[in-house]
Amino acid sequence: MRGCKKSPKEVHKLITLLQSEKPKIRAGAALELAQMGPGAVEPLLESLPNGEVPGAGSPQETIIVSVLAKMGRKIIPHLMHSLDSDNCAVRELAAIVLGEIADPSTLDALQRAVRDATEGSLEHMLMQAAILKIEGPNEPPSYLTMREAELGEAQQPAKAEPEYNSMYL
Repeated sequence: MRGCKKSPKEVHKLITLLQSEKPKIRAGAALELAQMGPGAVEPLLESLPNGEVPGAGSPQETIIVSVLAKMGRKIIPHLMHSLDSDNCAVRELAAIVLGEIADPSTLDALQRAVRDATEGSLEHMLMQAAILKIEGPNEPPSYLTMREAELGEAQQPAKAEPEYNSMYL
């Protein structure tokens, strides 16, 4: 079922299902999109809801990055092409995913893209982070590792802590 073709309508429906409140539905949609391979890259990169800032770590973004990163090296050409997109959010997400894949063959494209980005911008910082992740032994923590850990903690039932009123202590 690798690289299976889906119509744009089917891809859009799967992307919509990524926002489901039911974990099994989200997981199934993510698996189907990951199996699509390169055909799902552009729609996924463009699926971040309007007004959502890449790199902010929303659950939707984490799922998108996770699905794309799991596709691995076979989507690198599509991601490198996305670094030239007119859409800043697409460029930023592409940089995040390239950092997660961490393939040294992407360094030239990322270095070119970081030179084109406005210094100090989120785009510039995300591209630099991807470069550092690929280049250095002192790599920053993985975006997915941090976000998945945070989401896992958020889904754990909170332990009931006794409330203390500091006024009485």
